[in-house]
Amino acid sequence: MKRYFLFILLSCCVWGLKAQDFKLVLQTGYGFYDMSSFSKITQKNLSRLAFNAKVVSDYPPCLYYQPMLVIPLEYVDFGIAYLNQTTGSRISSKDYSGEYHLDTKLSCNSPAIFFGRRLAGFKLFRIDLSLLVGMNISNVKVEEFLQVGTEQHTNDYKFSSSSGFFKPSIDLLVPWRRFSLGLNCGYLKEFVRKDYIQLDSNNNKLITQEQMENIDLWDGFRLGLSLSYAFSIKPQK
Repeated sequence: MKRYFLFILLSCCVWGLKAQDFKLVLQTGYGFYDMSSFSKITQKNLSRLAFNAKVVSDYPPCLYYQPMLVIPLEYVDFGIAYLNQTTGSRISSKDYSGEYHLDTKLSCNSPAIFFGRRLAGFKLFRIDLSLLVGMNISNVKVEEFLQVGTEQHTNDYKFSSSSGFFKPSIDLLVPWRRFSLGLNCGYLKEFVRKDYIQLDSNNNKLITQEQMENIDLWDGFRLGLSLSYAFSIKPQK
């Protein structure tokens, strides 16, 4: 699945470079992730500790980054995009006898295809509908640290997974010459979700909710701002 999607995305890149007009869009904002499965794992790890500790961070909303190359067509806009998302959690304990922390860091890199269509136009702004369809390539890094007196122990674990996703959005755009400033509100939903497999051991997994109707992991609202610039490449005579 991953190879087929990357092939389609590469074909779109080659086709897009031949277009005479295109827009470069830079979008960033906050992702409000569900992360139900990982929150339960964090609580289980906390309950197993033989000393007092607390969860100081539990997968909070974090900034996402989404550059896009968009080609305006007659009825729709078409393009390619890259979405980067991160979040994480921390269990922490510290007193005179030592220190402990368990960090879980999630990152997600997502190549995608973009579709957009104008919904309504006004004098100073316009409203667009857009759809992002792509693949989430996710990684988890678990870092455990324990210090008792002068002795220190560390353990690191890495997991990976992939899934499909779609993100319908509504965009409020204010154009000015070749620039455009936008406000984007959308919802990302994963599908064909898989468990996270430990990289050096296929027997160890982080179990997730794989059914599409389940809300979990990267599912959630996205609220962002975008800035775009329209390029026009005229053919040489």
